[in-house]
Amino acid sequence: SEKCGGSVWEVYEFMIRRRAYPNATSLRIMIDAICKEGELQKIVDTVDRIIVGNNDCSRSRFRSPAMIVNCGLMLRILGKGRVAKSESDDVVVLLKRLLQKNLLHEKVVYSLVVHAKVVFGDLDYAWGFYLEMVQRGFEGNAFVYTLFIGAFCREGRVGKAIGLLREMQGKGLRPYGETFEHIVVGCAAAEDSEQCVSFFEEMVRVGFVPACMVFNKVVERLCEKGKVEKANGMLTVLLEKGFLPNDVTYAHLMQGYARKEEVQEVLKLYYEMEYRCVSPGLSVFGTIVQCFCRCGKVEDAEKYLRIMKGRLVRPDVSVYQALIDGYM
Repeated sequence: SEKCGGSVWEVYEFMIRRRAYPNATSLRIMIDAICKEGELQKIVDTVDRIIVGNNDCSRSRFRSPAMIVNCGLMLRILGKGRVAKSESDDVVVLLKRLLQKNLLHEKVVYSLVVHAKVVFGDLDYAWGFYLEMVQRGFEGNAFVYTLFIGAFCREGRVGKAIGLLREMQGKGLRPYGETFEHIVVGCAAAEDSEQCVSFFEEMVRVGFVPACMVFNKVVERLCEKGKVEKANGMLTVLLEKGFLPNDVTYAHLMQGYARKEEVQEVLKLYYEMEYRCVSPGLSVFGTIVQCFCRCGKVEDAEKYLRIMKGRLVRPDVSVYQALIDGYM
């Protein structure tokens, strides 16, 4: 269970901190725990992003049980924020100890040290620390670049993040879906719709299907700019690639068409939701009711109000206000 899995990790971390290093039996137990949690592929992917450029022979060494388990341990510590900011040096010490015992490769250790600095420290300090490491011979990798791209985007420094994306591409490092998602969300937060759409299209062009939350950001920005047809066209392309929209996706598109009072397009999206078994929520029904009322079709609005109540979706004040305004 998840609780037991957590306990196994706590015991393993306690062992490492007390300098009781794993043997074949303890590593087998940890690999079993990782598989039960469904985290094995994620850890292997992270290691692959760090060691890109090594030959296949080297890759087998990087993927040894000890490397996988200890990389998983450190990602778990860093990812869940289980260490206070003031203890970041303790994380670095732990990483160096694993390196000394040959339980983690130096490329993985150096990348996770940068990760620790980004998570627990000032971003500019972490960037300076990374540049010092580069001067000492450390080679940047897709994992580290994506860490900084995400961090700069979260701080609103999207221009810096875009520069890093182009830099890593110039070095022959392939960005992955998460890399583009950081940029897309960052551009959306900065209300730069052109860049947002441009990087989204680049992301899809190189073969990535975005997370629903990321696509919803793009749709929202396009619809705010009156480009709902483009947003709807992009959804059509993604649906062919196996993308699964949610009610927020459709709500943004409906609101875009509702601004133009294109009732039939709003209804087409509603029935597409029905066909795809996407349950409409308040924002969807509210948009339909308000659109009908603005177009003077109050009786149709009332029809969808009844459907809304039949679906146990509770109307809010704005829905009733739209109906009142429609009758006036």
